[in-house]
Amino acid sequence: MDFYLALRIIGCIMLFAFGGVYLKRFTDFGVPADLAISLAAYLLANLAFLEVLRRGLGFGMVVSSMGQLCLMVLVGAFVFGERIRPMQGLGVALALLAMAAFAYDAGAQS
Repeated sequence: MDFYLALRIIGCIMLFAFGGVYLKRFTDFGVPADLAISLAAYLLANLAFLEVLRRGLGFGMVVSSMGQLCLMVLVGAFVFGERIRPMQGLGVALALLAMAAFAYDAGAQS
């Protein structure tokens, strides 16, 4: 995996998380600017995700979705004060394991 693909995947994950945070803020406070920021973040994230998918569907899809899962659980815990239950912690650990397995497999094939 090259550096720019990894950067796009990380950017995609961060933009989806950013959009999710502002969408949650919109539902809590009802400020239209939060909705606009959320939609813009989702638009940019989907454009970045299209570039990731063009490079390789399987790897990009797994890493992006698992990364979003892990990041959103952490954002929920640290930003919104939610508690991570044991089953969620197990899910995050398995998601990280899946990302590591796909990264190892992608490195072994190249």
